[in-house]
Amino acid sequence: MADQERAAEPAARAALAVHLASLAGAFAALMYVSRNIWFFADDWEFLARRRHGTTIGVWVPHNEHWSTVPILVYRALYDLVGLRSYRPYMAVLLVVHLLLAHLLWRWMRRSGAGAWIATALAAMFLLLGAGWECLLFPFAMNFSGALLFGFAALLLADHDGRFGPRDVAAWAVAVVALMWSGVAVSMVAIMGIAVLLRRGVLAALATVSVPAAVYLAWFAAVGHHNANTTPASRAQLLEVPTFVWVGLTRGVEGITGLPGAGPVLVLALLVLLLRERDAARHRAAVAVAAALGTVALLALTGVGRIALGVDAAAAPRYAYAVGALLLVGTAIVVTELGRSSAAITAVVLAAVAAFTVQGAGQLVTAARARVAVLAPPEHQILAAARMVETGELLIAGPAALPEPRYSFDMPLDALRQLVGEGAFGTVPEQPPESRLAAALQLQVAVGPEPAVDGGPGPRLGEAPAAARVTGGCARLHGAGPVFVRLLFAGPGWVSVTPSAGGDLTVAMATSADPSLVSAPRTFPLTAGRTAVLSVSAADAAPVVSLPAGDDVVCGLRP
Repeated sequence: MADQERAAEPAARAALAVHLASLAGAFAALMYVSRNIWFFADDWEFLARRRHGTTIGVWVPHNEHWSTVPILVYRALYDLVGLRSYRPYMAVLLVVHLLLAHLLWRWMRRSGAGAWIATALAAMFLLLGAGWECLLFPFAMNFSGALLFGFAALLLADHDGRFGPRDVAAWAVAVVALMWSGVAVSMVAIMGIAVLLRRGVLAALATVSVPAAVYLAWFAAVGHHNANTTPASRAQLLEVPTFVWVGLTRGVEGITGLPGAGPVLVLALLVLLLRERDAARHRAAVAVAAALGTVALLALTGVGRIALGVDAAAAPRYAYAVGALLLVGTAIVVTELGRSSAAITAVVLAAVAAFTVQGAGQLVTAARARVAVLAPPEHQILAAARMVETGELLIAGPAALPEPRYSFDMPLDALRQLVGEGAFGTVPEQPPESRLAAALQLQVAVGPEPAVDGGPGPRLGEAPAAARVTGGCARLHGAGPVFVRLLFAGPGWVSVTPSAGGDLTVAMATSADPSLVSAPRTFPLTAGRTAVLSVSAADAAPVVSLPAGDDVVCGLRP
């Protein structure tokens, strides 16, 4: 036996070297693939609403998640580079991801998995295309960070013998894990299950006691204020088991790239893990606990997210968690299968290599799609920042959103503060279409009173043939929406009185290039009630759609 172990040492060292090289290669590849991605959605919640000096503190949950550590990470990165580059934010995410991958490799080896099996599975996890959210979206460090520190706490608590200093350290690390996100609640449960299998009930209760007490204290103090952002009905809660099953099977299908194979693979893994029950009290304890914890994680998530439908369980971030939690068990099962035949090991390694390649392809596809989606919002935000920087007249209120679709946590007052702090550096001129989109959000207003000082109103440009301006007013009639173009020489306004209710839509353009028109923005109008359309952009030539019926537009120049 000793001779076999000595013979295996060179192979194990070679596998470790390949694993370390795969970490470096994955970091370089992921940084390259994500090079054109920019700030998005939840990023702005931390950057715009949770910066130093804002009223929302670091202890208040993001949605239902305790997010103190990610908030502090974002604050540190903001202080370091502001918003001038996304790459440092991405680098931190990837460092957390790589540390988790390495820790999982260590766990696989510790649990008895073969060196090359562990290296291959860790490489697959490094390029887990099914979990692309956690590889291309820095905000998702709340998921990977909770898993990383949860597994680190488990490493400390997973030992034989009496309760001791390692368990006290496990308490501290588990509390840090809880401060990354709610995912760590399941990680604490996994830690308790693993200790239960190895050391019994009392040791398990002692292991989870302090992290549970700290979490409950936080929840009682502030966490309960945002306990469930998507409340569900009783009927929907009955679908939580389906949510769990969808999360497991769709996650496995995404990881392997084998549509429809999820149920078979999940059940096969369960059966094969049960065969390892004799080892569950020592080397396989973590694998069994993590498999059970996967179900717990999806069940807890389902309670909070089932109102979004069972398909929400197929989100990439849950596939990432499923992949991480099932990896150790998969490694043990595959290693045991390979002990009977080297051919089985070769087939498994070839399959894992294929899964890794298809995962890398998924990542590239997801990154390209993400850039295509986020490039217009990026340029629109930067165009709005330049408007603030150059002191243009903005008539939107402080809560107005410069880019409402993907930057809903970044209102105008926060943008002003970010620009004032030099977060963007010197903002270059943006494409004309981005400037028009930003102007539509910040330099157009509809309300009962003018939002700009009095001055000459616009001229009536393109309009129905019968339209005439008399006494500064035009009466427009149409069986359907009536389209007119208003030509503003400078800031100005017109009043609109519709005969019937409907929508006033505005699409921005300039007289210099009237063919380039922004997407429209809609404002509701009430029948018979006058509303004032104000525009503060220079040389604006917006296209305005009025409700069907008789509409009176006043404030026009002849």
